[in-house]
Amino acid sequence: MNQFRNELQSHSSAVWGGCAPMAKASVGTPKRADTAKNVIYKSDPSHQKLPTLYMKQLRDDGNFKTCDVELRLNNTCVRIHSAVIAPHSAKVARLIAESHEALRIDMSEFKVESVNKVVEWLYSGEVELRSDNIGHDLSATHYLGVMALHKQLEQTLISQAHSPKTRIEAVNVATSPDSGITEGGKDTVMKILYDNRAAITANEIMALSPWAVKALVSARVNKSVKIALVNISINWLRHPRNIPHAEAILPLITIDQMKKTELDAFQQTLKTALRNPSTRQVVTVALDASGRPVIRMDKGSFQRNAGKTVQDLDSKKLSPSIFAQLIPKAMNEIRLITDEDSEGSDDENLPSYKATKKHASDRKQKKSPAESPAPQSKSSGVCTTSAVNAGPSAPAVKETSICKDVDP
Repeated sequence: MNQFRNELQSHSSAVWGGCAPMAKASVGTPKRADTAKNVIYKSDPSHQKLPTLYMKQLRDDGNFKTCDVELRLNNTCVRIHSAVIAPHSAKVARLIAESHEALRIDMSEFKVESVNKVVEWLYSGEVELRSDNIGHDLSATHYLGVMALHKQLEQTLISQAHSPKTRIEAVNVATSPDSGITEGGKDTVMKILYDNRAAITANEIMALSPWAVKALVSARVNKSVKIALVNISINWLRHPRNIPHAEAILPLITIDQMKKTELDAFQQTLKTALRNPSTRQVVTVALDASGRPVIRMDKGSFQRNAGKTVQDLDSKKLSPSIFAQLIPKAMNEIRLITDEDSEGSDDENLPSYKATKKHASDRKQKKSPAESPAPQSKSSGVCTTSAVNAGPSAPAVKETSICKDVDP
């Protein structure tokens, strides 16, 4: 065997060592009569799969000598052939073309299982994936630019959005910028949630991610749907663990046909109500008789709009004068109305109405809250927001140093 190998190497050296480009036929060479016919030989469809199967067999046997791309993970790395990944990823193909040595890609932030599954799909064209790991799988395919598998995973995610058991996880994945879901796929997942908004449970609301809540408040939908989505978001923000996200979420609220001044007032008043532990428990949003969004802070409104009964609170804590103290001076153009005021015309509730100024002026003339006892009545704030929900952009693939360990 060794003798055969030596003879083969010797023969190869002799052949390639003296190899020269084939000389072109001279112009004056006479042409021979062409009586032969060209015959095309075709192999079966598996012909083109053989090189990939051969490279897969090498990896399965632990032979990584011909692997020229390294995916670097936390404590290991996965080595693959550029000829296998490049046809499936324009991103990696470009990096390979620009690199003068073996390509090393940093994937230390990704789940090892997901990376291995993607590599398995690259070599065999099929892979078995766990449904509860789809977020990690989508992140890996998005980062590497393996779009054929990514599109299949996106369709699976959309199907999961139809199931009550997995719809919240589907929404969380679809709204995560790391998943790389297309705008069309994200819109489809979110619409399924909007259509089933009345069936969402309190536990499901608490399972939403901050990215998902941002998508809810910034959704471009009609007023009635938007009010329901904002109330879902308010319920999520009631939890002490989530209230720190209010600063980033509330400015994203959008409501159709709302002026910017009304929108700013609406956002600021809602933020003030959520910051206060007492008003946080009962604040909701609703549409009044004229279809205008209003902020309310009475238990009955909370029951109607949030679908949950809360314990009775001291009415003094929810009175107009007490809540007015919570509103910054810059927002004193907002008029807080009581249940008695709500019987008036819609114009009287607009921020530009003269009664608003009178209300603010009367409040300034008071020396202190203690001198003016708070009326024992429930209150609701009247206010009347837009953010572009930017789609996820493909991340840049990071090149890194040589891996030490190899994960077959």
